[in-house]
Amino acid sequence: MNNKGFAITTILYGTLILFLMLLLSMLGILSTYNDRLEMLSENMNGARFNVNYVNILEWVPDNELPSTDIYFDKLYEEYIEIVDANDKVITIKSNDETKIDGEQDDRYGIINYKVELEENETYYFSCGIEDGIKWGGVPNTVEAYLIHGKNYYDGKTEIRFESNNNYKFTAKESEVYWLRLDINKSGEATRKFSNIKVLGKKKVLFG
Repeated sequence: MNNKGFAITTILYGTLILFLMLLLSMLGILSTYNDRLEMLSENMNGARFNVNYVNILEWVPDNELPSTDIYFDKLYEEYIEIVDANDKVITIKSNDETKIDGEQDDRYGIINYKVELEENETYYFSCGIEDGIKWGGVPNTVEAYLIHGKNYYDGKTEIRFESNNNYKFTAKESEVYWLRLDINKSGEATRKFSNIKVLGKKKVLFG
């Protein structure tokens, strides 16, 4: 009898423990569900979003590029060409001229990328370059800008990327900007830029 009583007691206590565990689990699920409902309510009112950063650069065909003389003198644009391009790599080439009006080495042009930025919003730029090639603004380096007007040296219509490694910047104006790539070298040269990205915020419910 004692053995039977012990076995029955063990079964009853085991069942009770399982029931309590199930009850606690259900209460936890209900609590989580309630929290999500509250979060959804806040989000519907525009109060809180989880924010992800995504690449917002958009590739466009040649016929949608802006007029060259809106952005810089055609003279400069003639010294560079895209020799190959796809979603991952852009190869550009400068011609065999030695100087432009006797000035320092500089070859650049607008590339088929555009991006819409919002004033005072934060963004990140990154770009892969070839081994042995440095990033900067001196001869025999490469660099990149976003511009939306010819007078980009006024500090308002241009953004110069001081680094190609997740460079953080703030948009100065709400505009459509175009990507400009530079080969700072006189003479004939070919350079490759890969995985070009401008990361901007994308609001997503519940991440």
